[in-house]
Amino acid sequence: MDGVQDMMKRNQDLAEGFRRVEMRLMAAGDVPALFEAWVEGMGDVFAIPFLWFTIIDEPANEDLAVALSGIRTLRDRLRLLPREVFESLIPAGKEPVLASGDLRPFFRLMPKKNKYLLRSVAAAPIYLPNRVIGSLNHGDSVPGRYTPEMDTTLLKALARRFSFHLSDLLLSF
Repeated sequence: MDGVQDMMKRNQDLAEGFRRVEMRLMAAGDVPALFEAWVEGMGDVFAIPFLWFTIIDEPANEDLAVALSGIRTLRDRLRLLPREVFESLIPAGKEPVLASGDLRPFFRLMPKKNKYLLRSVAAAPIYLPNRVIGSLNHGDSVPGRYTPEMDTTLLKALARRFSFHLSDLLLSF
């Protein structure tokens, strides 16, 4: 019974951590602050060593990409990718992708100026109402931090809330 109780406690702690990050996201008053809240929240709450985001490089995302690249704390965490390259790594849809082992294909998601010692990665798509625009990327040098068989329910919910808040903030952008 202790094993079950331990697992339930870990799951509760994990859910509480995601709730704390989501609260930070909802407090963000503009687009750069939203991305900064995600970086700071995931780093503080979950001690994730490598956090960056990918934006699909297309005209509809140009203003967002320019705004993010103009913020010193964010520009080195940004990677612009053509849609076809992005979708080869993260198939169209809103499901997070978790990977470990051979991550060479996922290196294309990483910012050009930052090279991380990745052994596992979680990429959560972010989107506006009609289209995926990029991903929030979480990396670790620990191979088992993210594996394909892990449940992504909480990560998917976080990306959904991030996306909804981003949509609202972009209305006044």
